[in-house]
Order: sequence, then structure tokens, then C-alpha cells
Amino acid sequence: EGLIADRFGLSWAITSIAALTFFSGAIVAVAMRETAKG
Repeated sequence: EGLIADRFGLSWAITSIAALTFFSGAIVAVAMRETAKG
């Protein structure tokens, strides 16, 4: 995270981390839904 912040700036680091968190959460939600469906 420090390397990203140094190279692209703090706002880009925050945006990329937020996007990563969102996508991982979305993938988990879809996986849970598929599992619940059976």
C-alpha cells in the first residue's frame, strides 16, 4: 500500500483499495448466493 501511495498518490491508493474491497465482497456475495441456491 505504501508503494502504491508513493507512485500514484494517496487518492489513487484509497480508490484502488476501495475497489479491491468492493470486488472481493461482490465475489463472496455471488458465491454465497450460488451456494445457497444449491
